[in-house]
Amino acid sequence: MEQENTLNNIPKTNPFTVPDGYFDRLKGDILARTTQSEKPAAVVVSLHHRLLRPLIGIAATLCLALFGATIYTHSLGAGASLNKADDTEMLFASDNAEDYIMLDNDDIYRYLADMDW
Repeated sequence: MEQENTLNNIPKTNPFTVPDGYFDRLKGDILARTTQSEKPAAVVVSLHHRLLRPLIGIAATLCLALFGATIYTHSLGAGASLNKADDTEMLFASDNAEDYIMLDNDDIYRYLADMDW
């Protein structure tokens, strides 16, 4: 009869071994590796680079603001003008909005009660 794969057939010995003297020399090996590594050279940032970076940031911000303002004014289209007559028309058109703004709870309850659900 063939042997079945069971836990009883697995050997009880540890198959992994540590080389002789490994832990005795481990500390010295680690210290030798860390002290032998070369330190990276320090990066020297010149005065020119320190002044140039903020100026580039300011220029980029101004360009972005100008681009955004241009897009905004073009999106307003032909209907947008700075005429005083248009401002007075907007003032009278806002009278209707005041009616909606001045609703109180009784008006809201009355409106909801009158709705046909």
